[in-house]
Formats: sequence, C-alpha cells, structure tokens
Amino acid sequence: MISSKLPPVLDISNLTSTEEIIEFLYGSLKEEYTGSRNKQYLHGKRIFFDFIHLFNDKYLFFWHLISLSESEKFNILPCNNDVSSFIKCSVQNCLTQSNPITLPNGKNRNICFYRGIRIHWIKKIIELANNKDPFIKEWECEKKREGRKEKNFYIRFEHETTDYLVVLSVRKKGFLFVTAYPLFYINRKQICDKQYEAYQAYKTSMQTAANAEKE
Repeated sequence: MISSKLPPVLDISNLTSTEEIIEFLYGSLKEEYTGSRNKQYLHGKRIFFDFIHLFNDKYLFFWHLISLSESEKFNILPCNNDVSSFIKCSVQNCLTQSNPITLPNGKNRNICFYRGIRIHWIKKIIELANNKDPFIKEWECEKKREGRKEKNFYIRFEHETTDYLVVLSVRKKGFLFVTAYPLFYINRKQICDKQYEAYQAYKTSMQTAANAEKE
C-alpha cells in the first residue's frame, strides 16, 4: 500500500524489539501532531486530538492507530506483497495474536506495525483534503453510540495501491480525531462506497430543494 502523493512509510528496519518500535512510533506521532506548530485544520475548522486520556503512559488513541481488533481474521496478511512487508512482525501477530494489548474498555487488540508505520500519513491526507485533491472522498454519517447519535466525518484517500481512511467526530467547535487506518477488507470498502454515495445523493437533493425555493 503506497502512493506517490504520500511520504514513504516510517523506517523501523533498524529496531529489534516490539518495545523499541512502539516507542519510535509514539515519538513520531508526538513529533507530527503535538505542539502549537502542528495544529490541524480541515476546511477552516480545527481538528482536536485527545491528548488527555493516557494508557500505559501513551495517548489512548495511539494504541488504536497501531493495532487491530482481535476479531479481525485474515486469509492473506495485509502486509504481504507490500513495500512494508520487510517489517512484518516475525510472529505474524494478526494471526497468532501473541502480542495483544487490553485497552481500558476491556477490549483486546493486536499490535500491527503495518498500521503503525503509516501514522504520519494522517496529516498529509488532511492536507490533500484541504487542497481538494481528486483522489479524496469526504462524507458525513450518523452513528449510534451508547444510546445516542453521533456524527462522524470521513476522509478517504484512494490512489495507486493506497486506500486509507481518516475518521473524525463532528463537534460544535470543529472535529475530534477518532482514528485512521488502511482499508484492506472488501466489505469495509463497500460500506464506505455506499456511505459516500448516500451522502452525495443527500447533498444533491438538498441543493435541488434550495434551488427550488429560490425560483
């Protein structure tokens, strides 16, 4: 999964242990997204990151960026036949689940370096969205969570062999970053396609109604 519009994946080839790699990825995340010079905006609205909630001395959302749900099953490893295949964990963790992390909500996730070495793509994809890149798709979708409705905003970048999704929560003062990850499941890609098409149809109908009122 590569794109000439995105920077190369992070190089962790000289690191020997899982702990070293996690520390390196976390340092990269802080370098890219923390501090006043790294404030992110989407179409003029601020994107906020949750730098308050920590787990194992790291931002809670960081663990989601470098891991997979334990419920995910693979017939083919996502890191096969990829430029980043040289860094795939020797234990094939997404299959063996030998390197899990249990989050505060009780859910287990499996560390995935394939996801982790792409965390710096988020900033670049937001930049491409702001510049209205033709390979960007954006849409909103309501979801129910803990009995209440929430609205998410999605940024999907499809170019060459890359298919990557950034998820934001719509808030009054802007957006709250939720997560981001490469799309490699066909059914997940299809869900995104349907959500995007439904959102485009909704926007068209609203524009048609607005034009009718003006006449």
